[in-house]
Amino acid sequence: MRARNRRVHILDTACRAANAFLLNHHGWGNVAMSTEQPRRRHSARPRRLSADDRLAPENYASLNDQFYASRPYEYFITRMGNLLLVAARNEELDDLFDAGVSFGELSMGGGSSARTPEERDESAASARRFVTAESEVLAHHAGETLLRSYLAHESQPPCPWLEISRTRVPREFKSLVEARFGDAGDPADPEHLAGIARVFHGTDDPSTFKPKPPRKSDGRQASPRSKVGSGTSQRSS
Repeated sequence: MRARNRRVHILDTACRAANAFLLNHHGWGNVAMSTEQPRRRHSARPRRLSADDRLAPENYASLNDQFYASRPYEYFITRMGNLLLVAARNEELDDLFDAGVSFGELSMGGGSSARTPEERDESAASARRFVTAESEVLAHHAGETLLRSYLAHESQPPCPWLEISRTRVPREFKSLVEARFGDAGDPADPEHLAGIARVFHGTDDPSTFKPKPPRKSDGRQASPRSKVGSGTSQRSS
């Protein structure tokens, strides 16, 4: 019962905080533990800006510099590191939180007595549930990001970041993936393989690949290009 009351108190606190945010920033509320619909402010909806709003081709070079300098892949490396910490060093994380962890005005733990064996077992079980769920979410997130990034670069547009930003509707993204990698396409199609090579290597000429691709069982170099029209397409630097 105490645990349930605590959850209700946390939810009520969250609802109050949401109410304050909505009233201060949007002028409508209320968020509450009920089925009542929030009261909306009667005003015209703001125009939804497109990804290209107020952009000129002259901006593309700067956007490209910002996009690649941000090293987006580091986000997934950090998430993987956090996942491994929970999976492999959960007891040490428990000890850290028991001692207290804070950042700015946010703090967790501290002032707790030593955990009982039962509490340790429950924490370990909770960590296993978290690792199962988070690994599934992370795999899907990383996979979707890879597909979005590939599709944004495949046609070698002047600004891939804009290509990613333009695809906002989930069904539109699914249609693009289905058209490119679904049953309608042949994964072994030389043109498709050449497109993949150009995205990941900057060219479809295997002799310039770094690192070198593996050789086939007969000793020949694997090639993504077809024998017909095998001209090299070099990505502009």
